[in-house]
Amino acid sequence: MGKGLRLEKHVEGGCLVFKAAGEFTELDCGTLVSATRQGLAPGVRRVILDVSGVTFMSSAVLGALAAERHRLAGSGCELALVCGDSRVRSLLALSGLDKVVPPLESVAEALRINRGGAAAAGARADGRRIAREELDADRGHASGQAGSSGPRGLRAGR
Repeated sequence: MGKGLRLEKHVEGGCLVFKAAGEFTELDCGTLVSATRQGLAPGVRRVILDVSGVTFMSSAVLGALAAERHRLAGSGCELALVCGDSRVRSLLALSGLDKVVPPLESVAEALRINRGGAAAAGARADGRRIAREELDADRGHASGQAGSSGPRGLRAGR
């Protein structure tokens, strides 16, 4: 892993949950992908990546997240991002990745949506409804290379 990234994982409520903290760079992408592949077990239908503790995220990570989301979707799994920091959210918005994987406020929210199924999946973190077409498109298509035209990365403030 790159200097400073800490990655913890556990299974909870039928979800594979990762908690990332520190600087998340291109050096860490392979580690996350390997950990995801090794951690997927029968019955796990959602991978939750909590980046609330991430202080820096490079644009290469955004591309890797978009690719991993696509790979997971192909195996019947969803990717959920938990992101409380406004700078990381800004990076997701600049890349457009937030349109495909709307950032959630907490792991508890991601788990609640997982338990609630399709009805809960139709609600965004801010309470707005997601159109059925948008949900279907998100679940069935990749977003392309997120981050390819965005900034190199943003440092999260503390």
